[in-house]
Amino acid sequence: MKSLILHVFALGSLPLSTVALVSENRRFIEAVNQLRESNGKIRGFLPFSLPFHVSIQVKRGRSYKHLCGGSIIHEQIILTAAHCFYERHPTKFLSIVAGVHNFSSAPTPRYAVAQVIEHKWFIPLRGRDVALLSLKQPLPIDGVTLDTVDYHAGENIEQYKETYLISWRRKKMMEIVDFRTVPLTSCRWLGFPLVTETDLCAYSPRGRGACDGDSGSALLTANLTKQVGLLSYGKSACRNNNIYVYTGMLRLIDWIDEQIEYLVGSRSTM
Repeated sequence: MKSLILHVFALGSLPLSTVALVSENRRFIEAVNQLRESNGKIRGFLPFSLPFHVSIQVKRGRSYKHLCGGSIIHEQIILTAAHCFYERHPTKFLSIVAGVHNFSSAPTPRYAVAQVIEHKWFIPLRGRDVALLSLKQPLPIDGVTLDTVDYHAGENIEQYKETYLISWRRKKMMEIVDFRTVPLTSCRWLGFPLVTETDLCAYSPRGRGACDGDSGSALLTANLTKQVGLLSYGKSACRNNNIYVYTGMLRLIDWIDEQIEYLVGSRSTM
């Protein structure tokens, strides 16, 4: 049997009930609809920022380097992939940038990371590739520039459903890439025998696939209001019609809720 070479993408208070949900963010929904109407699709570089998508960065010398993508799920909690922290960067060097769609745009506030919690059963390429970052200070959630995303996907979407990956294209600009989910049984047959029940497989039928720097970034439902996965690994970077493995939210919701309660003392009520 040939060895399997996989690409792990490189290089991550108020009660939650008071925080606005992205599904209620009218400015965001209007911007998405305008993009769809102008392009006839939702795909390509975004002329606006997604209010819940962040860049997790590590300080190296005097500059900061993009490490992974992440999602705001609470004013002090970021959802991302555990493998982003395989190098064990000191927490004092970690921070996030939010509310931007282009790293070359005007400087924005930087929020320091207080703690990284990885799933205790995470093993590279063996599922549960999920981590939470707690921030030293709460984000100024306003329901416009910054918002939360709902990760409580109540359905199993692995049966060929339309989804979208939020990407940091070449670690500089925000981009949206369309994906189609694939059943786990088919995913195993097509060359990913290690996928687990906590994983979700998807491929990009057009454009490009997932790239370095996309790790931890959100996979969203077709209406862009719920997060159903986050990018974990694949066999190659930026290739269309290739399958990529995501950490699925469905079977990890309880773990995420428990960690939020532990970190900030408020259990998710989404």
